[in-house]
Amino acid sequence: SQPAVGTILPESLGAEVTGPNHKAEDLNHGMCCEQPADVAIVCCCARWGDESNFEEITSAFQKSTHVRFVFVVPPYRNEWYRYFGDALAYRHHQDCQEVDIEEFVGSSKLVQEEVRKQALRLGGFENVFLLSYSQGGTIAMDAAMNLNEALGGVILLRTTVMQLSFQRFDEHVRIPEKFPVIMTGARKASYAYTMSETDRIFEQMLERGWNARYHVFYVSHGAEWSEEELMYIFWHLCRWMSKSSVSALFSHDLHDRGAAWVQRSKHTRDQASCPMCNKKRKFQDTIDMEA
Repeated sequence: SQPAVGTILPESLGAEVTGPNHKAEDLNHGMCCEQPADVAIVCCCARWGDESNFEEITSAFQKSTHVRFVFVVPPYRNEWYRYFGDALAYRHHQDCQEVDIEEFVGSSKLVQEEVRKQALRLGGFENVFLLSYSQGGTIAMDAAMNLNEALGGVILLRTTVMQLSFQRFDEHVRIPEKFPVIMTGARKASYAYTMSETDRIFEQMLERGWNARYHVFYVSHGAEWSEEELMYIFWHLCRWMSKSSVSALFSHDLHDRGAAWVQRSKHTRDQASCPMCNKKRKFQDTIDMEA
């Protein structure tokens, strides 16, 4: 079961949960890429984000000599890739936005290269984990899907998985590796990475055979990490790093999406034919005609 808020991380990892009151310049202190470690957590921050996206998480492991955090810098104008078209029109369909494919693939390859580098250094892919948020999550999961190696685990925070990634994986006619994936949703997100979308993406991941769990928190997309979210992340990272049995990789079962989850109208995978979006579009057209 999931630990109560305030639980100290396992002593075997040499880490404890500390408060969020750390300056950005203290991030990763004593945890630079070259230090000896048993595991590496490769981090993909948000578009225009930086290491401070994961400040509370890195701070929690600050005393650990077993864990190395490695930050991959977004290579294009401090973003992983650019979008084309009207972002608002894709509010519940961030996953099928038209994007710069060359930049998307380039960013994914950059993360894949770092994961391979860490796996070689640490003796196997099972010692490498991916931690990601927002646009960085779309790249992290694409990298994991293209590698399709037995990673230690992937954490996708308030993000989505692009349809481009599903398509690229299907083209190779492969079966997903069973590494664990946790995906979190933001119930109050209203502009991008909405709960309607993360619901749909999680179900699509299950349909495709990925070993995933999904938990919704009562937060907006850009809000500070809640204590509940942080404990959820810490629990899974520690469990995965301790090489727990397959049956003990997740703190909840497949159908438990968290207390903050509520049933909402479903948006179909194809944005152009989505009845929910078309209904809103027709309503907006009516208003425009009357204006």
